[in-house]
Amino acid sequence: MSNAIAIMEASMISGMNILDIISHNLANADTAGYKREISVTQPFSTVLLEANNKSIANNGENTTTYTDFSLGIPRHTGNPLDLTIEGDGFFTLESPQGTVYTRQGSFSLDASGHIVTTAGYKLIGETGPIRLTSEQPRIDNEGMIWQGEELAGHIKIAEFTNTASLQKIGSGLFGAGSSSSQLVSNGKTGVRQGFLETSNVNGMHEMVHLISTMRQLEGSQKVIQGYNDMLDLAIETIADI
Repeated sequence: MSNAIAIMEASMISGMNILDIISHNLANADTAGYKREISVTQPFSTVLLEANNKSIANNGENTTTYTDFSLGIPRHTGNPLDLTIEGDGFFTLESPQGTVYTRQGSFSLDASGHIVTTAGYKLIGETGPIRLTSEQPRIDNEGMIWQGEELAGHIKIAEFTNTASLQKIGSGLFGAGSSSSQLVSNGKTGVRQGFLETSNVNGMHEMVHLISTMRQLEGSQKVIQGYNDMLDLAIETIADI
């Protein structure tokens, strides 16, 4: 009986973790460039085997979280400093934590003329941070930034050999982790000016997942309540003997 309760406990902890992930996804459904999180839970047979071996985890470790890097849909904004990457690359940024990467292409100019994110992180070009004298640059598909006939910079797009090892550090930013990156120059990845990549969260899918997870939690709760009622009955029966 204790193993059955432990399985239900692990199931409920896992369900609560999944609810947190779903809530985070839904909260960022309208965040440009956001990449949704996916929860993967161990099969029931694996959990049952752990229970038989009296080593079942009860701290939610049977749920693993991954980032879905599928592309969002470009949305036209008309802002010349809104950029979308057409392909699997990432913008390279200079931050207090060092070099970080993002798919969120909502940029502006700071007081010194550097192209920065909403958090003030500088966009990196091939030769360092990019600085402009105009808020109306022309940016071509190769990431070349033009002010009139003058080349002001070339956006550095990083592409990773293994995105699964990228470290999500919040606010749409990623650290390289153990991944290696390389500057894309093969023409497969481009930059589109005046567009923002939408979130890849499917609100309908997340709501269906939310409902199914809630039902799973309700079912686990009923099982535990049933065992509790059985224990109460057993105690009352023993007391009457």
